[in-house]
Amino acid sequence: MAATIYDLVRSIQARDRGLSLAASNDTSFFMSLGLMFIGALPPGEYTGEEINALLTRRGIVPRTHKGWGALTRQAADLGLLKDTGRVRQMRKVQSHARRTPVWRRP
Repeated sequence: MAATIYDLVRSIQARDRGLSLAASNDTSFFMSLGLMFIGALPPGEYTGEEINALLTRRGIVPRTHKGWGALTRQAADLGLLKDTGRVRQMRKVQSHARRTPVWRRP
């Protein structure tokens, strides 16, 4: 089978490599504090954007914007967040109202 740019398995692998790299490039301080914060959130539904805003207000920010996705993925891998399979539109103007996953904090 000829190689194609449309390959779901390779796409997932590339995403996971990128998130892993972003997590390893960020300080363990950000990841540790971020995971502790997410673990302390009351049960409910949140988007990554909402978690980003809550953490940013407390001065907990990654070195690069890619750290946010890595934090969310790590929280999901640890069971701190569960994917609802639903999406919402983002509110931040720079996000252009794109759709983002809704996570459940059990």
